[in-house]
Amino acid sequence: MLVVNTLAFAATYASTGAPLAWSKFLAADFDRWTFIHDHLLVDFAISPALGASLAAGLISCALAAMIRAPFMRAVAGPHYPLAPRSWGEVYNLAGLYVLSSLLVKVFPVAAFGHGVLEQFASIVALIAAVLLIFTDYVIIYEQLPLHQALKRGVRLVGRRWAAVLLIFVIIQFVWFGFYALYSLYYEGTQRIFFLLPISKILFEAVLILFIDLVLIYFYEGVRSAAPLKDRSR
Repeated sequence: MLVVNTLAFAATYASTGAPLAWSKFLAADFDRWTFIHDHLLVDFAISPALGASLAAGLISCALAAMIRAPFMRAVAGPHYPLAPRSWGEVYNLAGLYVLSSLLVKVFPVAAFGHGVLEQFASIVALIAAVLLIFTDYVIIYEQLPLHQALKRGVRLVGRRWAAVLLIFVIIQFVWFGFYALYSLYYEGTQRIFFLLPISKILFEAVLILFIDLVLIYFYEGVRSAAPLKDRSR
């Protein structure tokens, strides 16, 4: 999935006319949301670059749905299908990833530098990130459509909100440390060694796997404690 995201950004990067040089692209990819803000959102206008960015984002969300569904089932055990159950599941997951990307990433980036709006967008992004933390697991493991999965996910978060918030804060600190570590190598250099992005992808993949394992384990515990009426579809 990390490779897919990098390829999606490459389409956006190329569509803006940015220089197609290895080190410049990798530096931009490391801080891709700053690049998107500076090149697409500051002077917002309908353009081929914006169209390419939207298309790349939608394709990335659809592929994320098709990749993460079998991955999460593989984590849970071999009795789960190792592929999306149906196109409906792909649609629900892709819709969730589009919604979460808009709330957690695009909205805050678009509001950057706009004072009160920036603060409001940051608050919205944090709240959305916490409330949506279980929703893709609900879609995959409980086979609920998107609108029901959103409600179910919020109810599950509400049952263990203090623990969920603690886990969320720890995850944010881990990601901040990861970003700070690699920023030492990406910033202030004109040439980026090709093994650096490879190590970043591998390290990031391990972190995502670990975070998913923790969240899935915690989700299963919260779900098993839910009353029968809360399991209705």
